[in-house]
Parts: sequence; structure tokens; C-alpha cells
Amino acid sequence: MILEIRDITKYFNGFCALKNVGLGVEENTLHAIIGPNGAGKTTLFSLISGMYDVSEGQIAFRKKPINGLRPHQRAELGISRTFQIVRLFGQMSVLENVMLGSHCKIRTGLLRTLFRISLRELEEEKTTRENAMRWLEFVGIAHKADQIA
Repeated sequence: MILEIRDITKYFNGFCALKNVGLGVEENTLHAIIGPNGAGKTTLFSLISGMYDVSEGQIAFRKKPINGLRPHQRAELGISRTFQIVRLFGQMSVLENVMLGSHCKIRTGLLRTLFRISLRELEEEKTTRENAMRWLEFVGIAHKADQIA
């Protein structure tokens, strides 16, 4: 199990937004969280990503508890989230916008990678570009990679 949520509860000023929620996600599977407005979907993702702290219960990633880890620490593990309102960099291509999503995985620094200062940055930029293209292919929009977003 790559992600395991056990009996998590979240209170906001005495209001219970989630109560005793459990979820198990196996690696290499696809899941959807569906529910009406106010059901707690966004709160659940905010708890998983570390935007909010869990009031009760446990979240484990690859069998290790992650309660208490800040969002940037979870991002280093590979856990992140997107928001419902996506803001694109309008002067950049679709591919470049997707590449920006890898910023927490880039060892040499985002700006150094984008400006390709050394051989290491060139290699990292190539890998980042290839990974971004795979995601564009996965969602069926690789043909739009070079279009302005």
C-alpha cells in the first residue's frame, strides 16, 4: 500500500469537517474521490498534502507515518496536490508549464535548470522535459506541447 489513511478526523474551530475517514491506495492504481460540495474532498487532499494538520488519525506513505511533515517535506517524498483553479504561465508553452510541476525534484535549482547554466543543468532539463512529455502523452495532449499555454 503506497498511501494508507486510518481513521482521520479534522476539526475547524469545533466543526467536524471529516470524521474517521479511511482510505488505502495501492501503487500504480488510479482512484477518484467523488462527492457533493462540502463533503470534505478538498479537506482530505489538504490533509494528505500537509496543508492542514490531522486532528486525529494517521496518514502513512510507503508504510511510514507522515503526520507532522510539512508540505515541502511531503513533496520531497512525491506527495503534492493541485488546486481547482489552475494558473498557467501564459507566455510559456504547455510543455514548459508541465515541467514547472517538477520543481521540487530538480536538484540543481529551477532557474539554473531553465537557463541551462552547466552540463548538469542540461542533463536535468532533458530528463525533466522527457518526463513532462510522458505526462502530456498520458493525458492525450502531447500534440499541444509547443503551443503557448
